[in-house]
Amino acid sequence: MLCLPVLTGCDQTATGGTEQALAEAGVDMMTGEEVLEDLQPGAIGPLRFQYDQRQLTLIEMPIMFPIGPQQQAWGAKLVPAERAVHIGQQGCVYGNPPRRRTCNARDEGGLVLSYLERPIEDYRQDFIKAGLGAELMPARLDGSRGFAYNRIRLGKRSLYRFIPVGERTLMLAEQELVNNNGQARTAIAATIRSLARTLPAPGR
Repeated sequence: MLCLPVLTGCDQTATGGTEQALAEAGVDMMTGEEVLEDLQPGAIGPLRFQYDQRQLTLIEMPIMFPIGPQQQAWGAKLVPAERAVHIGQQGCVYGNPPRRRTCNARDEGGLVLSYLERPIEDYRQDFIKAGLGAELMPARLDGSRGFAYNRIRLGKRSLYRFIPVGERTLMLAEQELVNNNGQARTAIAATIRSLARTLPAPGR
């Protein structure tokens, strides 16, 4: 269900406030042809998003459900580009206590996206059956309301959000980055905003 990204143009206009905030954060601003070159479109199911290919690398991969028996769905992960170039090599450090392992996309921080097959209430029940119902929090993405769950794995925190999309469910997880990369965090936040704009109106 995951569409391969194809390079196209985009039409985004930053407000003066956004430009100032990015400048204060030390983030280079892109204009004109730079935007066309560096913003890459992607899709997960019927949902589309854009990401900054200077800061993030898109990896198609199996995505694991955060709890219970091993449930696997196809999806994508956006990993900071500076980390993605090392995937498959030896010597990455993950975990608490830290251990050296083969660099791999699953253990890297980043943004996970998966278009799950079942309605959102089915996934809520999975958490309740696992005794985690009290740990769920309300969540929203643009005008769509769902629920969220915080998880710690290998000493790193992940925020999972489950958002209804018709009779199916969008799962997105913001996983704590291995390195404190402010530009990658900014790029991930921008990707989430672009994804939110493509969500169907609630009830559709």
